[in-house]
Amino acid sequence: MTPSAPGPRTLEDAVATFDTDEWLRWLRALTASPGSERPTIELQRDEDISERLARLYDRLGAAAQRQRFQDALAALCGATTPVPHNAPALFILLQVVAHVRPPETKAYLLRCLEGRTLAGLTHQGTNLATLALAVAAAYPVDDRLVYFIDRTSQVTDDFEYLLVCLRILATRAPTPQLDLLDRVVVRATTPQRQAQVTGEIEMIVRRTGLALLYRWFRIRSAEMCDLPSEAMAFFTTFVRIRLLGPMDSAFASPDRYAAMLATYLDGFAYQFSASQLLFLGLCADLVGKTEAAFLLNRIRVASLRRDRSRPAWQLIDHNDALFLCYEDDRAVVHLDAHDGPIPLRRGRDAVVDVFERAYDDDVAA
Repeated sequence: MTPSAPGPRTLEDAVATFDTDEWLRWLRALTASPGSERPTIELQRDEDISERLARLYDRLGAAAQRQRFQDALAALCGATTPVPHNAPALFILLQVVAHVRPPETKAYLLRCLEGRTLAGLTHQGTNLATLALAVAAAYPVDDRLVYFIDRTSQVTDDFEYLLVCLRILATRAPTPQLDLLDRVVVRATTPQRQAQVTGEIEMIVRRTGLALLYRWFRIRSAEMCDLPSEAMAFFTTFVRIRLLGPMDSAFASPDRYAAMLATYLDGFAYQFSASQLLFLGLCADLVGKTEAAFLLNRIRVASLRRDRSRPAWQLIDHNDALFLCYEDDRAVVHLDAHDGPIPLRRGRDAVVDVFERAYDDDVAA
């Protein structure tokens, strides 16, 4: 019986025994300038070279194989001079670094950014300095990178760069990014840019919640007239529809800032249930008593403007304690209790079980 011929070797088989120097030579040849002789590799549909290299790295079985790949990648990055002729190679290498994350390459990226060695280099419409900043954020974001972003984001109008800065800084405390969010929203003047902003904000919200947006709307409310009305209309509509949804959905969200933001934006036209009022009052442990009282008083004033016979509740700040109570004294809830809200019952209707039932009875009437 004639033995069958061996099948073709895969790329993974061909590089399985590479040492670091062999990886270095192979990667250098693969990322050489167009027109140079390159190793032949098969790509899947719509796959580029950087994606194929990331997939190859993931399929290296042994830790030693991966380490040799990392060492060669880090060495090639450091040896590739940042000049226009090498922009295609750097474009590929930076994307692979974002996936592989060789430890030595973080310092190289910071040197490139701080030394502005990639300034002015582009490939396929991508600014390599902006790409390097995004890749640097694939590593743990430290104070050195945050300082660099704080400094450089103040002196550029580059929309793509500002968007990457916002993405990175949003992983830190949200308040310092308010000015940066201003600058991004103001520059979202085309459908393409608006789509970029909404995608970026959705990713930020998935990672960090709605705290940044709540603080932005609250603090910037007095300054909104200074922002282009078209940009503000786009952004506010996006937040209402894509991030919050109906008021009941916002209150059902595990992120309490969702209910607070929805209340701030649309509470003037909504009839809140007692449980929702209580929920907002109890947000004092998240944002402080002053902010919780602000929200409740805001919707109470709006309710009085709609119908002066409503609402049948009021907020009382007495002896440093916050209370929600009814004007007919049927139910009082102490919001500052350490162990949760304490219902305090008064008057002939002391049979009410909870604060919500008392208010719902009023609404039904």
